[in-house]
Amino acid sequence: PIRSSRGMGADEGLLHLIIVLWYWFVLDNFFVLVKNMGDRKDPKLDKQHSEILRQLLQLPENRCCADCSTQAPRWASTNLGVFLCIRCSGIHRNLGVHISTVRSTTLDTWTPREMELIKSRGNEFGRRYYEACVPSDVVRPDANDTAALEKW
Repeated sequence: PIRSSRGMGADEGLLHLIIVLWYWFVLDNFFVLVKNMGDRKDPKLDKQHSEILRQLLQLPENRCCADCSTQAPRWASTNLGVFLCIRCSGIHRNLGVHISTVRSTTLDTWTPREMELIKSRGNEFGRRYYEACVPSDVVRPDANDTAALEKW
């Protein structure tokens, strides 16, 4: 067998690397789990959160989808802080959770952190912030044009 400068064979060195990476993965995930324990969903807050979401959806700026302007959105991107229709929520889900995390405003349980973000943002903020650099001659896609919405 081939010996490395540390006196390990190539197979032993590979095994050592695998063990180190495995420990790193386990510890990293453990710390993420501990960090997010404060984000655990609390069933006692569900009713309160539902009422807050209902009130937020009644605000004029949140009465239509942030992306396509369809009336009465019932979904939201919890990390972007905007309300979406069912079609646009599917588009956001396809973007991946690293870009947009989608929750139902009526079916899902929300964490306190997600609630704070949606309360502090909303569709008016979303349009101002996320569309700040969109040229004025670019027109928002039609709600029935799924391909254009996906590009948007």
